[in-house]
Amino acid sequence: MRVVLAALVMSCAPCAAQQAVFLTPSEATVRVGTTLELRTNAGGADLEWPADRTDHFFARTAWTQENRGSVAAQEGDASTAAWVADRVGVLMFGLDLQPRTETLEAGTFAAFQSVHVSAERRVALPKEGSVEVRRVESAKALVRVEGDATEPESIAMSKTGQAVEIRPLMDPTRARVGSDVPLKVYSQIGGASRALVLATNTTTGETVRAQSDDWGIADVPIVSAGRWQVEVHAIRSMRGVGSYELHTATLTFDVGDAP
Repeated sequence: MRVVLAALVMSCAPCAAQQAVFLTPSEATVRVGTTLELRTNAGGADLEWPADRTDHFFARTAWTQENRGSVAAQEGDASTAAWVADRVGVLMFGLDLQPRTETLEAGTFAAFQSVHVSAERRVALPKEGSVEVRRVESAKALVRVEGDATEPESIAMSKTGQAVEIRPLMDPTRARVGSDVPLKVYSQIGGASRALVLATNTTTGETVRAQSDDWGIADVPIVSAGRWQVEVHAIRSMRGVGSYELHTATLTFDVGDAP
């Protein structure tokens, strides 16, 4: 089921504390053997590479998956990590950050929820005071690796098993402008069905919004070429007054111009 709600840039100044973290490779398509730079960003700004905040990092190809507890930042550049693209096909990067707890003004968290969570999935929040929010964050990114070898079947659609995840149901790096990319949302705390999916083309600044159906599937319209960053959030109340858990998944991929 597809529900396109808007194609406008959304903003929420009080939401900075909850901004989603995206994993962003330096290139969309590379030749096999190329060393990629990886960054994390939130709100359009690069972050320090989270070597000390990483719970799990992986790089998956059609043949292999390399798992790391963490990946060090490059020497002399605390904002980047490096990875060699050594296999032809789609290369998937995954990053799970260590859970963290933030103390936020109730109004700030309510403003975030109103923009990033569908009405069906919002939780009751206090009107004043502060709230404790436990953050669980997972990010993925896709890169095409080209070479002389025959390209294998894409692994872009494979499930990673992250606590919260956006899983493409087609290879989005093969998408064309004017088409839809179907995505399936997973969350260990619920909220995958009727979830609000936000997709921003960081090249053009356009944002589209779609809502997942009862099975957690949403169709994201690709309205322009460029780098797309997709995010979804799920919130639940925890034991104790003013205590919540926020799960956030992100996905980064690139769409080229029509041939």
